[in-house]
Amino acid sequence: MSLALIQFLHFAICTQAIENLALGRPAWQNHDWPNKETDWGAAKAVDGKYTDRGVVGNQCTISNDKQQTAEWRVDLERVVSISQINIYYRTDNAPSPGAYYGRFAGFFLYVSNTTVKDDGYLCFHEIQTVDGTPTENQTISCPVHGRYVIYYNERRRGVTYPSYYSQYAYNELCELEVYGCPDQRYFGEYCDQLCPENCQEQRCDITTGECLGCKPGYQGRMCSHLCGKQMYGLECSLSCGNCSDGETCHHVNGTCLTGCSEGAEGETCQTACQPGYYGKDCIHECSVNCGVTRRCNRYTGECEGGCQPGWKGNLCEQECDAGMHGSNCSQRCGYCLNNTKCHHSNGSCFDGCSAGYHGLLCSKECVPGFYGKDCRRNCSKSCGVSKRCDRITGHCEGGCQPGWQGIQCDKECGVGLYGVNCNQTCGHCLNDSQCHFVNGSCLEGCSSGYEGSLCMKVCRRSYWGENCKRKCHTDCVNQICHHESGVCETYVKSQMCEACSCGNTTTIISIIVSVLIVISGSVLNYLIWKRNQSTIEKFFKQKDNVKEFPAVDIADQYSAGDKITSPYAELGELGKHNTYDELHIYEKADEKI
Repeated sequence: MSLALIQFLHFAICTQAIENLALGRPAWQNHDWPNKETDWGAAKAVDGKYTDRGVVGNQCTISNDKQQTAEWRVDLERVVSISQINIYYRTDNAPSPGAYYGRFAGFFLYVSNTTVKDDGYLCFHEIQTVDGTPTENQTISCPVHGRYVIYYNERRRGVTYPSYYSQYAYNELCELEVYGCPDQRYFGEYCDQLCPENCQEQRCDITTGECLGCKPGYQGRMCSHLCGKQMYGLECSLSCGNCSDGETCHHVNGTCLTGCSEGAEGETCQTACQPGYYGKDCIHECSVNCGVTRRCNRYTGECEGGCQPGWKGNLCEQECDAGMHGSNCSQRCGYCLNNTKCHHSNGSCFDGCSAGYHGLLCSKECVPGFYGKDCRRNCSKSCGVSKRCDRITGHCEGGCQPGWQGIQCDKECGVGLYGVNCNQTCGHCLNDSQCHFVNGSCLEGCSSGYEGSLCMKVCRRSYWGENCKRKCHTDCVNQICHHESGVCETYVKSQMCEACSCGNTTTIISIIVSVLIVISGSVLNYLIWKRNQSTIEKFFKQKDNVKEFPAVDIADQYSAGDKITSPYAELGELGKHNTYDELHIYEKADEKI
């Protein structure tokens, strides 16, 4: 079958001229006339009869009296393409204007796809203010698609209407005709032209064929143009989302063909990234170091509210620089051991604190009495100010207490020293032992010849030996002897010298020499000397054989009040004797021998 024949048959079967689509369709009104004996119902307005437009003719709809609203509608039973609507109102067959135009004044005419007038399209509203209008015959152009045609009028309380308006609202339609094509897809005088394919629901103006709305993604009178850049959807009224690289979206559904730009996700890229994500298609996670719990700018990833302590940078992915920590990396690390880096978040020192500091952050100085790493060491009790020292080095404040030395006063004085700064020398301790490093006392007593707590005092007169407990021998002149050895210091008493003092051999020889010189010029003396020569020689032999007197205990020999006589004094006493006396002494010695 040829294409031309197919088109002819389609035209013959599917097309027809514009017709009254309301004829015989179901009708309804809100206020029927109450007298059921008279049929003035809603259907009278679509029965095709309106030659007698009076009450008696029974061809018109008449609503109940004294109402504030009057509503009537016809159901076309399908959505149709409407061209125009004709209204024939009650006249009682009188010339226009008749007696009832005031009841007709101010009416509304709607086309809707539901039974609710406000859901539809207002085709016409009569708002004339000239007496005698409107005319009872109305032809209203309404090129729309719809299923219900609704007539409506009202007289609201409190509203001032023109003087010729009726007091109440009425519906007195004798006929309402709806002309159009029964198939909404066609238009033209014979309803034989197909509406453009991009018309919404393929509806178009029944006369011109212009679309009464376009399918999503199209625009223009015939809906032949795609939506402009960055627009899509019904009537191209929707804006594209954030498509990648600023590309436009699909003109119909708005999807982004190459994905989303920064900060958006979803098919249309109009959904903002969920909290915690950012970037193209929201595939990147915000840094866990963002200050607000993983909240960041959905476009750039920059953390909202800054970074958590210990982190820096727009994305909070960099640790604080060495030596810094905390919020915004604004806090300096404490005194970590060996100047090592502290923890970037909480500032704690990994290896402990440098000397002089303690605490988690190593920022607290040692309390008095402690020093060194982590302040773990105690200051010496031997510091000048006990347990007070430099918190870093342990160097004692005020030097050391007596008996101690070193910067930390932890060393006793060296051998032979004691006291403050160890600058005092020990006394003569027994066996050269070390004295007490603090007070210098000799713990084992004193060496021979010394006494006192420090063993620095020479034995008092007539005493000698260890701790000066031994007394000089009674045979020592005035009981004076050497404080260490006990040897008599001056002359020694003997049995042959009880009446005089005897000196030692050297002294005697000196005296003899002196005597010889004195008597050398005297013959008499020479003869006397010659006579006694042998006696003198015997005396000296006896003197050489005299032994040292044994030492005796101090308690046996000490006599209080004895005075020490110097050798010079003793020689002076000797000088008082004359030559005769000396010789007499020698004679006496001879006799005793």
